[in-house]
Amino acid sequence: MENNKIFLGLVVIVIVSIILGFVLGTNDNTEISNCQNEELLSPETEHRICQYIDLRDLSINNKKIEIGKVIKEKINNEFNVYDYIISPAESENNEDKIKVYDYIFVIKGAKTDIGYTVFVNENDTMIKSIFDNMQGYKVSELKEKYEDTIQTKIDRLSKLKIMEMRRKVLDITTKTKYIINIIGEEKRYDLTTNKLYYVILYEGIEELEDGTGFTPPKWVDIYKEEI
Repeated sequence: MENNKIFLGLVVIVIVSIILGFVLGTNDNTEISNCQNEELLSPETEHRICQYIDLRDLSINNKKIEIGKVIKEKINNEFNVYDYIISPAESENNEDKIKVYDYIFVIKGAKTDIGYTVFVNENDTMIKSIFDNMQGYKVSELKEKYEDTIQTKIDRLSKLKIMEMRRKVLDITTKTKYIINIIGEEKRYDLTTNKLYYVILYEGIEELEDGTGFTPPKWVDIYKEEI
């Protein structure tokens, strides 16, 4: 009798496993099918991928590497993940939350306005599509053409110059009813104009009278100077 019980238990386990496998497989196929049937927002630059990938427990740097492998395989076989920085965000499309990973091409640490935008499902388990925002530029050619120029300009940028730019941003407070806080600084390179900028991101917080009980309105802006 004990042997029969064990045998029956195994049968139940196998049957349950088959049913679960069928259900999960059906769900997977449905998700892939839905992904493949989604209309492309920009057929000229968007690539429909619909590829499963497990990013859930990865650090942002490891996510960058794993997604980078897909970009290299599906979009550009010359892609080098270390030529880009990653910027994560979230978006909503038809009431569905979508995770967005921007790969921003950098030259000598200066951000450009080209790269790739990767859309991943809310669960971080499927790459839905990838936008190629490289505008036809070749990374190797850009680096060869601009790296030395950008490095020379960066080397010339003094700490005193940066402090002067910060002061200009903070002086906005004296001319408005807003409290100004610097929230970030970076270098950006405009490929169209061939100009390098030092950019300061700042936040403005509206000053409200005490006791209003309202959360002060906020806004974000940038200050930039060519270097």
